[in-house]
Amino acid sequence: MLSKEEVKERHRIASKRWSDNNKDKIRAYRKSHKEYFRKAQAEYSKRHPDRIIKKNTRYNEEHPNRFKVYYQNNKEDMIKKQAEYQKKKYKEDEDFRRLLRLRRMTAQLSGSLEGKSCINCNSTENLHRHHPSYDSYDWIILCRRCHQDLHNFLNGHKEYRKNNTVYDKTEGKK
Repeated sequence: MLSKEEVKERHRIASKRWSDNNKDKIRAYRKSHKEYFRKAQAEYSKRHPDRIIKKNTRYNEEHPNRFKVYYQNNKEDMIKKQAEYQKKKYKEDEDFRRLLRLRRMTAQLSGSLEGKSCINCNSTENLHRHHPSYDSYDWIILCRRCHQDLHNFLNGHKEYRKNNTVYDKTEGKK
């Protein structure tokens, strides 16, 4: 008689074999039930934000140049799609037009970020400008990681690291 672990392993192997042999069926099913899978993923993300962040962090560490490689391979298509999207959005949305004008003016006023550093961790790589409010020309310089952490915190995640201090929405400083 097989142990519980052996039964699970056999089932896993059989499932893997079936999915490898029926990729078209799976793709068609997922396509026909796209909205269901989208909702299920959104619910999972809300219930387990820590798992999503952990998975994304691990993937980013394993594939540090994925965006750069993808961009190099698809540069023309990406530029074309972005231009089409912005044209459409620009025609439809007055706030978006105001935002683009503000970004253009801010870039002209501020110049390059060369020689500057993140106000949070003092990193000089992958610098971004964060606009606390798009109604003014105020902005702060953050590295990509700190900028993402700040937006995660502002969008409801529990913690934010500032100068190696962890801030918690519910308790304040830790």
